Amino acid sequence: MTQLKVRARAVDMLGRQQIAGIPNAIHELFKNAHDAYAENVEADYFRRNRVLVLRDDGYGMTRNDVENRWLTLGTESRVNANVVNKDIAEHEWRGPKNLPQRAIMGEKGIGRLAIAVIAPITILMTRASRPDGLKNLVVALVHWGLFEQPGLDISEINVPVAEFPGGMLPTREDICGLADKVAKNLEDLRHEISPEAFKQLKETLQQVRFIGPDMLDKTLNKNSDGSERQDPLTLSGDGYGTTFIVLPVAPELDDDIDSGTERESSKLERNLLGFSNVMSLLKPVIKTEFRDHLADGPHERIGSKSFFTSEDFKRTDQYFEGTFNEQGQFIGTVSIYGKPRPYVCNWIDGKGRTPRCGPFSLRYGYVQGRSTESRLNPTDWQEMSSKTDRVGGLYIYRDGIRVLPYGNSDVDWLDIEKRRTYSARDWFFSYRRGFGYVEIKHSVNDSLTEKAGREGFRENLAYRDFRSILVNFFKQLAYEFFRNTSPQGEDYIEGKELFTAQAELLKKQKVKAESRRKDFQKLLDVFFEKYNSGYFETESKRILEELSENIFKLDGIKSTEEFAYGSRVLEAEIKQKINKINSSNPNCYA
Repeated sequence: MTQLKVRARAVDMLGRQQIAGIPNAIHELFKNAHDAYAENVEADYFRRNRVLVLRDDGYGMTRNDVENRWLTLGTESRVNANVVNKDIAEHEWRGPKNLPQRAIMGEKGIGRLAIAVIAPITILMTRASRPDGLKNLVVALVHWGLFEQPGLDISEINVPVAEFPGGMLPTREDICGLADKVAKNLEDLRHEISPEAFKQLKETLQQVRFIGPDMLDKTLNKNSDGSERQDPLTLSGDGYGTTFIVLPVAPELDDDIDSGTERESSKLERNLLGFSNVMSLLKPVIKTEFRDHLADGPHERIGSKSFFTSEDFKRTDQYFEGTFNEQGQFIGTVSIYGKPRPYVCNWIDGKGRTPRCGPFSLRYGYVQGRSTESRLNPTDWQEMSSKTDRVGGLYIYRDGIRVLPYGNSDVDWLDIEKRRTYSARDWFFSYRRGFGYVEIKHSVNDSLTEKAGREGFRENLAYRDFRSILVNFFKQLAYEFFRNTSPQGEDYIEGKELFTAQAELLKKQKVKAESRRKDFQKLLDVFFEKYNSGYFETESKRILEELSENIFKLDGIKSTEEFAYGSRVLEAEIKQKINKINSSNPNCYA
């Protein structure tokens, strides 16, 4: 008999070659943090040193976990992880905070291999929290470059592992000790590796020797002003969780970060923004951050301000919320220009049959393409339009965690723009004008399964029904509410006419105000011209001189009647001359 052998390249093919890019790989690591019941996961990218550090505060791994789960392919630990079992749920370790039970996102056991897409070297540091207390810190050093070499068996590659007790972090010298073991393994395999590849692998390994996790931990847990963080994400002291230090990071990450424009989100943003559903009314299950450390300091690339929140639905013109039941029927609310009404939409294409995808819910907001047709004030309209241009779309969340690539600006998975192009008269929606999400669950939508590379769902019958239901929903909305002949289009037509009329009136008022502003500006110009030429001083002096002369003349008049009359005439003349000076002052017209 013969036995099945596994080449080391199988790891590379299952991991690096299955993942579309670095942002997708980071997304997978965020999922791993979620599955470990982390509340926070942070990525820090040091461009100059080409080092990426990803940390979470999940319940971590013991040495046994690292050796028999993380470093073992195809484990059974996640098989049937989302099958409802009350006995298992009651005894499941969910960290010292005993957080609410979560659906497991990683079930294939190969998502961890995605890290090789980011960089060829990984320093894994993990410290477990268990019911009986904190465990030792476990550190492993993996050189993924070895797994790319043809001809090597997986059993020939060694991954050194070390333990550190009592919340102690490894030093640079400790990492060098692990690197020495990898170097020895590399030297033992030298005869099986091409000279060029051997040289490259050795040079890459040398960069690990400059990493001191203990010092790096101090750097990452300081605020920008140098003070200590109140909520440090650390494995020292009483800390627990998992940290990855990967290097040297592939240059593609720089492009993934910098590829965005004012109107277009970057590849990193498209894949990492909205990882946890912050558009929902529920509290997000995990907080994610990505900081890009440049010469002028760290830049937050996926902050909460960059994405939509539940409050943003209030700043839309049209809003739709409800559930699709087991028959594919939508039952919910349609709000047109702030006027809500109940709405039921049947799945016409289903022809009475039960869809294979299961029930799900939806929230979707839409902003009019013209500000003159929007109920939003100009500032809100501009802000929302800018946001929908960059990250607008219909996202899919499974148990609160985003499913890629749905929602990406370059993935119009319902062909909304295509339909708009083919039938602009009958179609209302534009992909970049709206935002929202579809919420599915493992427990009721298990037939919607992701592809091996995590780039969308397999296009099986369940997915086709799922997509058909949503396409039918948007078609019916366009027909029912947003055409001139729509049976329920009165709110939309009246609202659009009202806001268009208001915009026209505002435009006229603006033109009038602009005219007055120009007139006032002319007065200002005249005023400052006279002021700078000394006109006011000269005129004031002349009026005083004339007043003095006329008073002197009045002093010689003996008749009381003539004196009173002359005084009144003099007063009127002087006031007239003063008013003439004042008429040159723009404040008189304010």
